Amino acid sequence: MDNDRYTLDGLAQDFLAKGKSSINLNPYFFSAPFSGVVVAPAAYMFVINLMSNHSAEEPSGYLNGEMFKEFFAVTGNYPDFQWQPGQERIPDNWYRRPTISLYDIPNADSDVGVQYSAYPESLKLGGNVNGVNSYVGVDLEDLTGGVMNAEYLFNIDNPRAACFYAQLAQSLIPDSADLLLSELSAITGLVRDLIQPITKDLDCPVVEKFDQTLFNKYPGNKYRPSGPAENF
Repeated sequence: MDNDRYTLDGLAQDFLAKGKSSINLNPYFFSAPFSGVVVAPAAYMFVINLMSNHSAEEPSGYLNGEMFKEFFAVTGNYPDFQWQPGQERIPDNWYRRPTISLYDIPNADSDVGVQYSAYPESLKLGGNVNGVNSYVGVDLEDLTGGVMNAEYLFNIDNPRAACFYAQLAQSLIPDSADLLLSELSAITGLVRDLIQPITKDLDCPVVEKFDQTLFNKYPGNKYRPSGPAENF
């Protein structure tokens, strides 16, 4: 951060730090191919790209700590933050990203690729196998039958990294036994309408099958914690 302003590099470093902390503290830590490798880092990018305030003075936008706290109804100062349920709001004099500069899936793919190129250690595909600090990774070539490797994620000049993300989205859709049919249809519709058009001109290598048996050794892969009915 620069003068309390969030930056993509600062968030990338925080994502790296959170991964290390999770391995050290969570015996069930597991980073799945799509949710861990793609969605989790992209969520960091969404924050700064979609919540930044844009104005004539600062057309590129900026996001600082106070603005972030207003969005999520947080008051106080670190480490004494307090959440005020129901008080989430858009900050005063806040202007969204201009429509001529949309943040779409290719932009998100590019940002994730930059993150992995700058901080390769932040790529976590695998998890703890025997309590904390027992992280074991999965090789991308083993997962994809030799079709893809880390180059697809680390090489920011390779647009076909989107191939990996898109094929994960299609091949690792949760088992329909765990979802209502209407929920499953919404996911497959999203893939069909939004993801496939992006990759159709990339000459993507074909992954016949992702070997999900490689995840059987991770306790966190099947761990389903229970919690309170309300989150506050």
